[in-house]
Amino acid sequence: MLWPILASLGIRHHKIAEKVISADTKGIKIWDQDTGENHTSLETPADINAFCVVEDSGLILTACEHVDNGVYFIPSLAPAPKWAAYLDSITEELEEDDAPAVYDDFKFLTRKELEELGLEHLIGSNILRAYMHGFFMDAKLYREAKTIAKYSNFDIVLGAISRTFLSALCHPTRAV
Repeated sequence: MLWPILASLGIRHHKIAEKVISADTKGIKIWDQDTGENHTSLETPADINAFCVVEDSGLILTACEHVDNGVYFIPSLAPAPKWAAYLDSITEELEEDDAPAVYDDFKFLTRKELEELGLEHLIGSNILRAYMHGFFMDAKLYREAKTIAKYSNFDIVLGAISRTFLSALCHPTRAV
């Protein structure tokens, strides 16, 4: 399969965060300058024509093929510029908000993990919520199922060891 070659719009260096920021027509990527590890990526709703990193800040501006231009604030890069200090206060308010995420009390399981726990019969019930390539299950129920599965596997292994030990006692092998 051939991948389309996208025109690079440039590469910028962020001195404060020590990151490299690169952009093409479809998005912006931020990389660690030493390891090359991806820090974050941005996808814009339309093709990017140009981008600008506001000096000594975490603000990135894009000119797009769209009615609205893109303005992205990334607090992990640097604080907001002085003329947009309200962005820092909004970010702090969002960090203080301890509202739980929708799936905080759930555990994601693949079909294989369900089979290992012996819970594949629950597929289609209201106990599992189908999501992409797996299912969400209540975290408390998952811990209980995991504990039960662990002990039932322990009983199976212990039974096999006991049978082997007993057969060795009943039928000792002859020394050659």
